[in-house]
Amino acid sequence: MGESEKIAREESQLAEVRLLNKILSDPEASKIYKILKADFQVIYSHSQSLMGLTTICLTITGFSGPRIASSGDFSRYSIVLGLFFVILSVIILLMGPIYPKWMSSLKEFDLNKAFTIYFKRRDSRTRKYRLALISLVLGLSFYMASLLGYLLSL
Repeated sequence: MGESEKIAREESQLAEVRLLNKILSDPEASKIYKILKADFQVIYSHSQSLMGLTTICLTITGFSGPRIASSGDFSRYSIVLGLFFVILSVIILLMGPIYPKWMSSLKEFDLNKAFTIYFKRRDSRTRKYRLALISLVLGLSFYMASLLGYLLSL
């Protein structure tokens, strides 16, 4: 790391400290900040739950997927579509709600503007969470369809 990069990082960290000091020294701003922080934690924990479901789905597919896919065209196409939507859900989660971006990393010192940015970021992550949830539900639905096709072919 070059000297200029180190200085830029230190200046960025000092800006974060100044913003946090400003927020925490204002009782009303501090309350808003705590509420927003809790909102981000809820989105993150729900996203982690979705990631757990996708992991289970992908693990099960690794074991039973080839057998299900070999049972017929319907099952094969259904499982492929199911995996597509499950993996899409993972990508959406990783690029949105789970992607780390520190609340204190703003360089904005006007508290109203800072909170507006936080609210926009929270709302964006919520929309991405919902999109990931829809994608996962579609993926699990196709996966279940492939499983039903497999069971009916026995």
